Amino acid sequence: MAVTNTTIGNLYFNLKGEYDNTQGYIVDDVVTYRNKDYICIVDAVAGTWPNANPSNWKLFRDSFKYMGDYDNTNGTAYFKGDVVLVKNIPIANQKTEIDQDIRTSATYLAVADVTADGTVASQPWNNNSNWHKISSEHDFDDSTIINNNVTTNVGETAVYTGKENECIHLVNYNGGMVFDNNPYYQKGDNYARGQFVDWNAFIDGNGNIKSNGSNSNGQNGFNRGSMFILSSIPFAFLDWYRSTDNGGTGVHSTPDGKEPKCIQLIGGYQTGMAVFNNGEVYHWGYGGHGQNGDASTSNRSYATRCGGSYQNVYLATNTSVHTLRDTRIVRAWVTNSHGYDNNAHSVYALDEDGELWSWGYNGYGQLGHADTSNRNQPTKLDKTTRFGGSKVEAFWTCGTQYASCYAVTEDGKFWTWGYNGYGQLGLGNTSNRNVPTEVTATVFDSSNAGTITKIVADEYGSYGRAAILTSKKRIYTTGYNSYGWNMSGNTNQQNAWTQVANGPGAGPLGSAENIWFTGNGQYQSFFVYDGTKLESIGNNNNYQLGIGNSSNQTSLVECQVDIHGQLTSITNVKWVGGMSQANNHNTWVLTEDGNVFHTGRNSFGCGSHGYESNYVNDQQWYNGIEHRALNGWFQMPSLPAGMQGNVDQVMPKGYNTSIYWGCGFKDKNNRYYYTGYAGSGMNAHYEDWRNATSGGYGNNTADIIPIG
Repeated sequence: MAVTNTTIGNLYFNLKGEYDNTQGYIVDDVVTYRNKDYICIVDAVAGTWPNANPSNWKLFRDSFKYMGDYDNTNGTAYFKGDVVLVKNIPIANQKTEIDQDIRTSATYLAVADVTADGTVASQPWNNNSNWHKISSEHDFDDSTIINNNVTTNVGETAVYTGKENECIHLVNYNGGMVFDNNPYYQKGDNYARGQFVDWNAFIDGNGNIKSNGSNSNGQNGFNRGSMFILSSIPFAFLDWYRSTDNGGTGVHSTPDGKEPKCIQLIGGYQTGMAVFNNGEVYHWGYGGHGQNGDASTSNRSYATRCGGSYQNVYLATNTSVHTLRDTRIVRAWVTNSHGYDNNAHSVYALDEDGELWSWGYNGYGQLGHADTSNRNQPTKLDKTTRFGGSKVEAFWTCGTQYASCYAVTEDGKFWTWGYNGYGQLGLGNTSNRNVPTEVTATVFDSSNAGTITKIVADEYGSYGRAAILTSKKRIYTTGYNSYGWNMSGNTNQQNAWTQVANGPGAGPLGSAENIWFTGNGQYQSFFVYDGTKLESIGNNNNYQLGIGNSSNQTSLVECQVDIHGQLTSITNVKWVGGMSQANNHNTWVLTEDGNVFHTGRNSFGCGSHGYESNYVNDQQWYNGIEHRALNGWFQMPSLPAGMQGNVDQVMPKGYNTSIYWGCGFKDKNNRYYYTGYAGSGMNAHYEDWRNATSGGYGNNTADIIPIG
């Protein structure tokens, strides 16, 4: 037992540490018990507990003790003064029919001794008088949490702050969904980068969409040229105006009866798409194969309601001319959001009844309608015909014009279809499929491989690959493998879903917690997190694996951060992503505690390091602390004061056929930042863009972007 004798003026005491009930104590001994310090005033024999024997002990000091993450397991005891972090607190209006679920984290102080009982009632956030909230990631009042629901005074989802100059959610981050409770996307969606070039966009505090930058083929949604200031895209909401909210009979009402709010925002190559909380879905930009869903093959430089022509949507005569008149969409996808720079893309949407709709380009049967004909209106893949009568619960896609599709239905079956030239569908061959085809060689259920918890897929041109993380923490892979990313120990292509031979995803009970693709389908890199460390494998020619060198890897190697020569493991990983152009790459890592790290390409200052260079580690200068030249580890970018440790979302963006790249950030204070390529007014600094040649002026560090 450590003993410290201390004299302060006329006060003398012996610090004895934590109370030990097998030991006796004498006058002036000080012990710590249940977060309180007690001083012995009368000699105490063993077992004379400080809190129960005031004749022997006197309270000397009341204190706090941080206990880490809250454990609600029945019987877990907490004492007055314990401080806990509570995660995944539901703060959404769960009554909305649109698939969304707002979650937050908060720190609580125990104001009385309390024992968890495993029920919702014992949770600190559930009006529990034994706990006091100290701080929260999002502002909310404990008193408003009733039966797991939180609403504002008008019944709106709490995430919408009502402030139009705040950034609530970045385009494409985690599929562009504001929040959702679909279990298949809790570890993130398939969006590791944004192929939306020269375009900033996010959902603001009013549920509107802010946009600026290039208007190539109409992608910024303003029916005009480049926009220098972030401004709100206009939407017609014709279906909402004829809904029951406004005295009509239409189905597109909102949870609060007010104007629709955006719940999902997607950006693709010269393309934008949005879903609103009344079930309306819009597409704008390139439409040469019917992608705008308005019964045409025209580009649209304004947000276009998918379902039929403007006149037919306005009249809403029947569901033949307006195919989504009676349908509420909950989630959408475009296939050129994170792949090759190509306008030819396919579009998908899932409705609240579990029916999948598709339209746009169909050169390889990826729309799933048993043909290769394009569609210029949303067309249902009838679940009875295509999915054995079962609802679609989750969907993933990638591939631009070479689109591959993956779906899980309510009965647990796994389906794939579309382009399969490199075995990326995992069906045992390289034949394309023009209808959903069930995967049966590997059974993804709790008795076999484990249920699917995440799918990642990407491509470059026709090259493609995919990976699955299961509930047993196993990893299964298929597709192109020229850089040995699939942990098989070789570079052989796989045409069927195969469990990895090595690493956290191997064995009957794996230890993989999350997976991410970076690079692309031809030049592949792969990141795996096991809960304690981040590892990477595959192509590494640009130092993009963050492992201290530029050698390709066919075995997992731990990623680390170099700060002043001290290598540190990367833990609490929240998200991994990066940009890619042919064989040029970079990688970003975001942690749960709001830190970001970067490695690889730094063209146009896209890495926010204060300079522009080929790679993060080949700069002309470095301070020897955050940045050390030529070592290939992850580096800490240069960020504005208060931003590092406060980053909430990251989304790299740019071309896939050139290295005009940038990166957008949202911090936990709902501010939006941008670094990198400045063409078309991307950095909202008019003078910079006007005087630039080929957009050569760029932000070399993340900068707050003004909002109009």
